[in-house]
Amino acid sequence: MFESLSDKLEGALQNVKGQGRISDVNIAESMREIRRALLDADVNYQVARDFTDRVREQATGEDVLTSVTPGEQLTKIVHDELVELLGGEQAEVNMADQPPTVVLVAGLQGSGKTTFCAKLARHFKSEGHSPVLAAADVYRPAAVDQLKKLAGEINTPVYFDETMMQEVADIKTAVEPNETLFVVDSMTGQDAVNTAKEFNERLDYEGVVLTKLDGDTRGGAALSIRDVVHKPIKFASTGEKLDQLTPFYPDRMAQRILGMGDVVSFVEKAQEQYDEKQAERLRKKIRKQDFDLADFYEQLQKIQNMGSIKELMGMIPGMGSQIRDLDVDDDAFKHIEAIILSMTPEERRNPRILNGSRRKRIARGSGTEVRDVNQLLKQFKQMKKMMGSMSKMMGQGRDVSIEKVMESMGMGGGNPFG
Repeated sequence: MFESLSDKLEGALQNVKGQGRISDVNIAESMREIRRALLDADVNYQVARDFTDRVREQATGEDVLTSVTPGEQLTKIVHDELVELLGGEQAEVNMADQPPTVVLVAGLQGSGKTTFCAKLARHFKSEGHSPVLAAADVYRPAAVDQLKKLAGEINTPVYFDETMMQEVADIKTAVEPNETLFVVDSMTGQDAVNTAKEFNERLDYEGVVLTKLDGDTRGGAALSIRDVVHKPIKFASTGEKLDQLTPFYPDRMAQRILGMGDVVSFVEKAQEQYDEKQAERLRKKIRKQDFDLADFYEQLQKIQNMGSIKELMGMIPGMGSQIRDLDVDDDAFKHIEAIILSMTPEERRNPRILNGSRRKRIARGSGTEVRDVNQLLKQFKQMKKMMGSMSKMMGQGRDVSIEKVMESMGMGGGNPFG
């Protein structure tokens, strides 16, 4: 998502880097490039024009602060305007003062409504609510069956009475929902914005849901819809799995667009997998150099539960551009898991006992080669040593940079990613 836009915005901001001042000349050139980048991303023309006008107004003639460069200053202005364009602050679902809270979900066929409903139910359950799904699509074949199947995966009941369900506007009048959400397929670009505008005139919904943000989308719908429809984006869906739904945070999205990563979301995903006791137990094992292959297997499971590996890597500042063209396979850990599961409990706890015959047995049992087993054991040994070094440095209050860790391991400094 937004990969091409991120590249072009980065190029546009290069015009003022190295300059002592943001001038009329370099800001004009940057604004032309930014507007072109937005239009190429299928952003509404008026939205793109107004955006660059606001950035120009703030940036023109500004002296560079002593603590920042012109490039950093302009990036800050663009970032803040992107946050405003995307809605400013996170918008939550309107909850009823007294249960039940009724949420009506509308959208064109194929926009992802049914999957989103199941995801939203899962989200509400994680917050301690008890959601119930009501099927209202009486036209699309097997729509109700699809909803029932998805609801079964999260143990959520489905209610359906075909005679009660009518067109969506009549449904809203009948059920008086606390919240009406319009689901938009991000892949459809400006068509999505136009459809959202027409639906809003009919339904006056409270919020927008962007689906399929993991696809080959240029991002125009996300950047245009808030400004055109004047309704907040409340949720973003990034895949088919029921856990791939997140509340929409304008500031985090702006950071991703500008290649700054999204550390907050990364930490939140990690916190979903760890409770305080588990985290402390893991810290103690690392400090005592007692971290073994069973622990390693457990951590692999938790990482995979956090979502797509490439998506997680993209949340790390500076990593987005480095992994853009990489084909990151989410099944990349499968052979590692197979090797570990082919070991005995004692072998996982104490890899030092893995002699040649044991390694051959493990390779046969996991469907891999002995060299794969050897490579895993070598990497695990290096990782364990690095974790011990980091733990020691943190205990001494020292700077824990990549270079410091590599130096302590006798690997010298430099960039480990080449």
